[in-house]
Amino acid sequence: MSTLAPRYDLAVDFGLTAQEELGESGYSATAPFWIIAVVRYKQVVTYDRASRKSFASQDTSQLIAEAGKTLIITDDCISLGVHQSKASHVSNLSSTLQGSEINYLTEILPGDWCMAWILQSEEQGRKVLSKIRNNQSANDFMDGLKFVGKIHGIRKSLAQGQDGKRTVRYNVQASGFTEFDAPFFYDPKLALTDPNISQWLARLQIQLSDFVSSLDQNNPGIDINKAIPALVELLLGRGLPQQFSNPGNFPNSPSAGLSSTDSAPFAFVIPSTIGKLLGKQATSKPIMGYSDIFEAIYGVQKYNGSGINSVVQQQNPSAFFLPEGTRNASTTRRQTDKPMLGSFLPNIPQFQDTNIWTALTQYLNPTINEMYTCLRVNSDNKVVPTLIVRQLPFSTAVYSIVPEQTLQQPSNNLDFLTASLATAVSAIGKSATPDALSIPKETVTEFLELPRWVAPAALIYKFDIGRTNTMRFNFVYLAGQADPQKVDPVYTTIALLSNPPLRDDADIKRNGLRMARNLVACSPQDVQVGPQKWMDIKADILMGQHLTLNGVVEIQGIQAPICVGDNFEFDDVVLHIEAVSHTCVISGGRKYFHTTLELTNGVNVLPNPHDPLTLYAGMTAEDQTSYNPGITTSFDPVDNSVLRDPKD
Repeated sequence: MSTLAPRYDLAVDFGLTAQEELGESGYSATAPFWIIAVVRYKQVVTYDRASRKSFASQDTSQLIAEAGKTLIITDDCISLGVHQSKASHVSNLSSTLQGSEINYLTEILPGDWCMAWILQSEEQGRKVLSKIRNNQSANDFMDGLKFVGKIHGIRKSLAQGQDGKRTVRYNVQASGFTEFDAPFFYDPKLALTDPNISQWLARLQIQLSDFVSSLDQNNPGIDINKAIPALVELLLGRGLPQQFSNPGNFPNSPSAGLSSTDSAPFAFVIPSTIGKLLGKQATSKPIMGYSDIFEAIYGVQKYNGSGINSVVQQQNPSAFFLPEGTRNASTTRRQTDKPMLGSFLPNIPQFQDTNIWTALTQYLNPTINEMYTCLRVNSDNKVVPTLIVRQLPFSTAVYSIVPEQTLQQPSNNLDFLTASLATAVSAIGKSATPDALSIPKETVTEFLELPRWVAPAALIYKFDIGRTNTMRFNFVYLAGQADPQKVDPVYTTIALLSNPPLRDDADIKRNGLRMARNLVACSPQDVQVGPQKWMDIKADILMGQHLTLNGVVEIQGIQAPICVGDNFEFDDVVLHIEAVSHTCVISGGRKYFHTTLELTNGVNVLPNPHDPLTLYAGMTAEDQTSYNPGITTSFDPVDNSVLRDPKD
């Protein structure tokens, strides 16, 4: 069982006393202040119709030339909303600006860079505002940075009321992490003369040793822990060199879309002001690229927390939120100490008619891994755009104490990829003498070891939680698929016999089959034993999911960089943050700042691994009643801890 999780106490940020934390007295008073900064390009029109090419083909410095000072918006912004979800790698900003002497329809254009900050007081806001005006880094842990991205669109609305007065409003939309949506225009007939992966990867400036891992002497394959980092550096790092995407050097031939230049060998160039506001510098080149401002964490995450420590929380908050093996790393692309599960055939990645995010997911093994983006604190306690690729962090405390699996595999090392169905059935059947095969337990991220944000009752406006039967699973079957282009019914049947599903027969008799079933692209070696590892982890996560809690909490606006992928604790329940929304508005002459969290996988804050019922919250009459206003009726409650037979 893991040690106590890192816990960030939000009461410390608001200066609440012990009584106020419980909501027994007092309240949290705030005067929210928010800022939008727009960094605009000087050269608005980039296509020269006379020469039929880009104006900057001979002068790349003009690519990032800025149009005067950064446009800073404070008083004119009457509402601001920022949303980030694990379900989408793109974050969103929506803002309403009131009409003033500034014509925002002219001043703000699609493609301009945009950043937003939300703070709890005007005093704090003025300090951040001074940093922005002086082009200093404005992304410290408590600077309130909530959004980094580009303007998507702007609209002007002119309306006349019944009193005859006219009002002007501007609606500004912006999106973050859209760089991952960049599509490829790639013609394999021009870029390739043969399908050999070694030559193909060389043309993309990837060394085969950086991409392919030798799984054993006879089965080379692509390792997720090497493939995704290598592709990130290729696609969002140095970019695809034009000489490789257009080897024939045809004058009008399209390249792969993300091509490099001598002075800016990056897929995306960005204004230098954005780098300064994020405390970033260009690495070994005169022009800053997107790769300079975003960071990444790869691998199975493990945390060794020490509970709540207000001193550490205020002086070194990154100690709470960075997994082991990454806290002192100087590089911006950090690997944890534990690799993820996932290996694939050494096939050529599919770049044609796709985008960067889709290209990365080809090597994710999403059955047991996940990939998402967020604004997260780094080892320098700076909040930066971050890519997270990790194992699903929902394993229970029970997983670590159960023994290793021992499987009865067919004798003589049956190769069920090529064997006939009759041969496989005979080998796997009772007539065969099976061999015992131990499947070693894999390192997992226990759900309760993830860093969590702890909220006192005084900050909660609304806490809406419940359960749903749509999360019921009683049949988990995962099969490896070495060749995604080939679906052979015989092969599928043999795989099922060799790697049988994990079932909850009692629940199946009650509710019928509720399946979690997937084919997983993988290497031939993983086809044999990989599914058992995956099913072991996935069944531990999915079985009983209908008993976990999910819902929404609306809370006093959080200035600290609370983000998706962490946990949230309230009323003895720990839930996972799937989405974060920050909303600011001026209403009735007052400013409001609320944070809304979408939550899943709610479990007991302190379960007993030897008593399965204690994994789940709200299973006894006293659970989740601490903050109820009072009991107005009497009844005979159902106490699951009494009714349940401990031997079951």
